[in-house]
Amino acid sequence: MMRATLTLSDKFEMLLQRVFTKRDAPAETARYDLKMNTLKLAQSFAANQLLIVKRQLNSLHLQGVSWAEVATSMYLVGAVDFIGKQQNCSVEDRKQLIRLILKSHLGISTEKSIFFFNEALHRQAGSDSDLIVRAGAKAAKQWLDNSKVSAEFSLHEQLGNWGVLA
Repeated sequence: MMRATLTLSDKFEMLLQRVFTKRDAPAETARYDLKMNTLKLAQSFAANQLLIVKRQLNSLHLQGVSWAEVATSMYLVGAVDFIGKQQNCSVEDRKQLIRLILKSHLGISTEKSIFFFNEALHRQAGSDSDLIVRAGAKAAKQWLDNSKVSAEFSLHEQLGNWGVLA
């Protein structure tokens, strides 16, 4: 089983955020706990969807190909954003969660993850980006409701639809 981990700097950043926002300690503690629980959900979803895909990409030597990275990132942005909304996370918290998921699972830089977040936010309805972001959100909804994702909305199927995987 593959496990995504947060780097020491990510953990330190979250700790500092918790320590230096003591204005309303009970509310901040609740917000931090909510964000950590949401991060666990998002990490589990991403690991579940990426397991088969990473195996296939490694065997095909496609890792690092930009269109595979874009499609996978946009799918995960849609999914993590949906999970964050369902958990009542703020926009800033959802952006941070997306950054952490893309970094820990795909090695995406902070700048690139913000770019993907903004691309998803300002996508044109009906575009390829829109379709894959919405598929990620629908997959996350199914996963939260049933602990599984139908083949139709799985990352593997979406990458196949995009021509990334054969």
